[in-house]
Amino acid sequence: RAAQGIINREQPRLLTVSTGNPYFRDSDKEWMYHIESLGYQLVELSSLEEVIHTYKDLFSGIIVFKDRFKSYNNWVSAESDFALMMASVTNHVPIPYGLEHTIAELTGLDIIDTFTLQGKTVLGNISDYLDDQQIDRAHDVYAHVFDQFKEAFNTKAYMSLTSEVMDYAASERLMFFDLKATQSAEDNILSKRINAYFDEQNDYFEVIGWVDHESSALDFISSYGGVIDVVGNGNLSLLKGLAPTTPTFEQVAHDDVGDLDPDQTYVTFFASESDTVKVGAAFQHGAWLDENRGRVPINWGLIADMSESFPFIFDYYYQSATPNDYFYSGGGSAVGFVDIDQDMSRTSRDAIADANSRYLDLADQEIIDLYNDRYTPTDPFDKDILGNYLNRSNVHAAFGRFHDGDTSTRIETWRQVPVYNRFKNFYPRRGSTDHFTLSRLDRRDAGYYSQSRISDYWFIETTVKGRDEATFILFHQENDDGYRVTIEQGFITLALVESGLERILFEQTFYEETKNIKISIDKSSPLDSYVRIRLTINDLPIIDHYDFDNTFTSGGYALSSSSGVSETFRDLNGTRYSQAQSIYRRIIHDSYRFIVAYYGFVGTDQYHLSMYRSEPGIGGVISLSPTDFLKIRMMLDDSHPDAYEIVNAKTFIDYANSYQQYYGTLE
Repeated sequence: RAAQGIINREQPRLLTVSTGNPYFRDSDKEWMYHIESLGYQLVELSSLEEVIHTYKDLFSGIIVFKDRFKSYNNWVSAESDFALMMASVTNHVPIPYGLEHTIAELTGLDIIDTFTLQGKTVLGNISDYLDDQQIDRAHDVYAHVFDQFKEAFNTKAYMSLTSEVMDYAASERLMFFDLKATQSAEDNILSKRINAYFDEQNDYFEVIGWVDHESSALDFISSYGGVIDVVGNGNLSLLKGLAPTTPTFEQVAHDDVGDLDPDQTYVTFFASESDTVKVGAAFQHGAWLDENRGRVPINWGLIADMSESFPFIFDYYYQSATPNDYFYSGGGSAVGFVDIDQDMSRTSRDAIADANSRYLDLADQEIIDLYNDRYTPTDPFDKDILGNYLNRSNVHAAFGRFHDGDTSTRIETWRQVPVYNRFKNFYPRRGSTDHFTLSRLDRRDAGYYSQSRISDYWFIETTVKGRDEATFILFHQENDDGYRVTIEQGFITLALVESGLERILFEQTFYEETKNIKISIDKSSPLDSYVRIRLTINDLPIIDHYDFDNTFTSGGYALSSSSGVSETFRDLNGTRYSQAQSIYRRIIHDSYRFIVAYYGFVGTDQYHLSMYRSEPGIGGVISLSPTDFLKIRMMLDDSHPDAYEIVNAKTFIDYANSYQQYYGTLE
């Protein structure tokens, strides 16, 4: 990562490909495919040695480091952080101890004995230097960099907690700190000094990466005039330097769907995390690649300052968007995640507002999402301050989650800016239904329980212990037909039982003694052409099977076990509503005419590729895909034809504002 940042600093040269992106595993490959599609010729390099040899002329020498002590999370190495920071301002290449002679012989680069930085002599062996300085803790490494060398680094931003983005840190010559600013007393003292320093240098500054505690740390950083730019992706040093295909950006989303119909209910969907570079670099957690994206209006968070800092990424979205893809900025601003209140100086508030105005204009965006009003229990909240800020930002409207006052009042006007309160639409969680308590099931004997309720969807979550037979019968029929998933003696079988005859559909070995099961069967929406059966064990995807014959399209479920159902199936829970059905039900039971029906994580339904890594269980945050939004629309059209219109945020806020001004309510 360090070498890549130096290599890409002046022009884009090196792409690294891995499946380690925490937000969408295939991000690097997808960018590689897109870059190739634009006519770039790619040459594969297979090792660190080959990379350094290929770009040896960009380096001034070799420095070395060991990996002896970690920061508080026990996986970020402070020694390598220090080596990277030294490399980024000297153009030396940092090499793990023991490999330096091989690299030197291969490239002709000198192994550096000492170098001078800010008038101070530093050993080329970074670990020996730290020993000489009597530094043997991560905290002291970061304090030493700040106290002795801060003037050598970028004064507009620093990086925090995000080692996967180290190429960007090296490219931008950023100091990097892995500190628990709000949870450790000594880290807090150092963090105060760091943020005060950046506050002195800037009207506002950026913290690239993440923090130890979202709410309290954001409140802390914002009080100094800082905003958090949430990253988390590799290759940003490359993506920053690639040129967009067009010099300007223009949304293709339609502004309206016709005249306001006071008899219709208007619905809008938000993909959250609108404050982050990471969603853009990670293809909206893979959701952007969904085959059904564009068939339903979705508000996508794509923070506006990326139009200047990462125009290649921004261009990709604006060029591939459909009229149903609408972009907005969030996390409180168009430049990052921020808490705007009286704790922040007026100078910083005004500077961020002016930056908002500039970047929203560049990005052809009009709406900011404020996310939340209360990051700590005592966090101040002043509508006049926020209203002035939004007005100065030249936003058309804002959305946010506000505890203050009557939360049933969904739209207000703050200094001429309409603001929608989505308090009651915040992060829906997957609820359970009461069909999974063993006492509610029909008991044939100790080894066989069944649920006779007929449904076109079941999601079952349980822990299965032992190696004896455990069977789930899905879309269970009165004659015991259905889809049968059996786990026994390290073997998994999916079978179709029809008229008492069994046909094997899938087989696989699996030897874990304790198995955390998530299993579902789905034929719940008009979009579901085929019955789909999915099984994960310990969050590993095992079965994803479609029955193209739709042998059974609804039914109950049954559990059987040779050791007894109550002994085998522990912590049984589940629901008969899919995630899309849950949102659909929220919509039809909402008494308002204007509903932010979803504000949350949007990704791919291939959960193992995406941020959450597994299908959300009971009580987990619901994770929708564009296909789920299409299912919701089809369910609404099927059950309430012409009663609901799904629109983008711009149309939604314009109609809601007009409706409330005329009727005095959104109910």
